[in-house]
Amino acid sequence: MARKLTAILAGASATALLMGLALPASAQTQQPGFFGYLQGWYWLDSGSDDFRDAPVSVSPDDGWGGRALLGYQLGSGWDIALGGQYSDLSRGKKKTGNSSQDADYWAGDLEFGNTFMWNVFSVRPFIGARYAEFDHKAKGFGQTQKNEWHGIGPRLGFDSSVRLGDSGFSIFGGAAGSYLFGKMKEDSTFTGKDKEKANVWQIDGQIGVGYEVTENFTIGAGYRADYWDGVADRTAINSDANSSGDRFMHGPFLRASYNFGAPRRVMARPVAAPPAPPPAMVPTANYIVFFDFDRSNITADAQRVINDAATAAKAGNKSRIQLTGHTDRSGSDQYNMALSLRRGEAVKQALIRLGIPANAIAIIGRGESQPLVPTADGVREAQNRRVEIVLQ
Repeated sequence: MARKLTAILAGASATALLMGLALPASAQTQQPGFFGYLQGWYWLDSGSDDFRDAPVSVSPDDGWGGRALLGYQLGSGWDIALGGQYSDLSRGKKKTGNSSQDADYWAGDLEFGNTFMWNVFSVRPFIGARYAEFDHKAKGFGQTQKNEWHGIGPRLGFDSSVRLGDSGFSIFGGAAGSYLFGKMKEDSTFTGKDKEKANVWQIDGQIGVGYEVTENFTIGAGYRADYWDGVADRTAINSDANSSGDRFMHGPFLRASYNFGAPRRVMARPVAAPPAPPPAMVPTANYIVFFDFDRSNITADAQRVINDAATAAKAGNKSRIQLTGHTDRSGSDQYNMALSLRRGEAVKQALIRLGIPANAIAIIGRGESQPLVPTADGVREAQNRRVEIVLQ
């Protein structure tokens, strides 16, 4: 069982991190504001052979569960979050022969995290605390057993995300572990009542694929595993039984996340240059094309601005067009410089398709060095993601 758990969690963590080194949960941004997600899963299996040869079957089967998290990004990557989750491990009640069982658990978390971003890769290590309760009931052959465990302790983990270019897709994953100081209360017709100290290790991990529907809203799906050691069935029902007390759940999940603090998209629009003394009907000579976060593709609004610029260039017999690409301050200087040049090239190709000669167009990349709206390093700002078109 432990080997299975190690393989799943190691796979989730290693895949997310290795892909980030090659390319990067849409997890968190560095823009101040609220963020959160809702996640639901279905456990394909949640049991362990806790009582082999026992007259009462006490190994839960499939079930369902979910988790919610709400946090606030404090700026410069730091955040604080509250989370909670619940699982029903038996889809109601499971019956095997003359025995039946029911099991469920819930947990509440407090997290302090910090998001680091490298190009398209982000990772959010966090530290915090977890309180959890785990209940299990079994009966059969005139015997009953009830276990109630609860505990609290420190929690440590990480979330990571890899953006797959301009596609809107990303791969996200993470893992966390807790050591919970708790107590087990048992009530069995075979052994009577008992209460004892029961400290528990708990580990969970997941990996999934997300799609950014808008800059604020992301949907995703993936696979999750959750392991609890020593939370159930610690007392054998007869001398031939074997008690291990662990729970290992795994199954697929769906997820929806929203970042309340991310900036709204700003529609591309022409920006007039300072007033000058040109003839009365001369078109505006300066235009600005805006881009989505970490994108260089031309949107419908951006195309309308480019159309206006091309028309003005032809009408005014402009012999030269200068394109200056810019980015916001999220990401490294090197990556942003390359992204600003890609944006300039995208606008150039759009102008060429409208009949502007390629040799009349010059591209300059400024990266994040000349923001239209001053921000702190690491902050996403929609109006800084732009290409300025100057007709000369």
